[in-house]
Amino acid sequence: MVCNLSKKANEKIQWLIKNHKKLISYYTVNIPFKIRSYQLHFRTIQMRNAIHNSNNIGKRFASQLHKALISWDLKKRGAKLLEEDKFISLVIDNKNLFKKYWNLQIEEMEDRGDKVDIGNGLASLIYQEIRIMENESQLIGGSKFLHHILPELVSPVDLRMKTMFNLQEDPKCREKTFLKAFLIWSKIAKGIISQYKNSMKFKREFLFKFKNKDAFSVIFGNSEIFIPISISIPKFIDDIIIAAIDSKEYQRIFDVSSRKQRKYKI
Repeated sequence: MVCNLSKKANEKIQWLIKNHKKLISYYTVNIPFKIRSYQLHFRTIQMRNAIHNSNNIGKRFASQLHKALISWDLKKRGAKLLEEDKFISLVIDNKNLFKKYWNLQIEEMEDRGDKVDIGNGLASLIYQEIRIMENESQLIGGSKFLHHILPELVSPVDLRMKTMFNLQEDPKCREKTFLKAFLIWSKIAKGIISQYKNSMKFKREFLFKFKNKDAFSVIFGNSEIFIPISISIPKFIDDIIIAAIDSKEYQRIFDVSSRKQRKYKI
């Protein structure tokens, strides 16, 4: 399966790349999510990064992941995440399917000749092998699921990204919509990282800071820790899209109707 991005989609990608610093700055002071969601997200990613092989995925991680997905609204507004027992069994029974993607990074995808195959493989996971949602649509729930399993490779999709890039699932070929999203992430990641010496320099500037404006202070047990706003390149991409679609500049340039949400003055 192949997928070509439209001229409009490529224009939006270039605008996001050009404005990524400004967008993440506004995002960090206008975070639209509850701290509980970030706590669960951060803890889940910590647990995932401590698992060096997908064969080692166990019930504890799968249970933590289920809690994180619930906090990301996968049981609200018609979303029907599987119940915890079924979810845990599905993840553990299919953990070997993650092995080939375990250490891949989105910023490397644009230069790979097999990026479409990788995107199609990921789409197959959420639409065929590991359907974590009882709904027909798996794009939002499945991408949020894969983001926690493969945090360096997959960005979470929400209604903002669906709106920005017109990610409407064709019932005859729903997997193609995920592939389109994957190719968008790949282009954004390559475009942003190319402005820095390497991905590590970018990460040091944006992902590894622990100043007040760049992190939450939260309590885990008896300890206070700081959670960086964006903890991977795919999450950084998600964050700038969230900031962008509500920005006045984006709405003006791309002739988008204003939304009943905050408007960033950029």
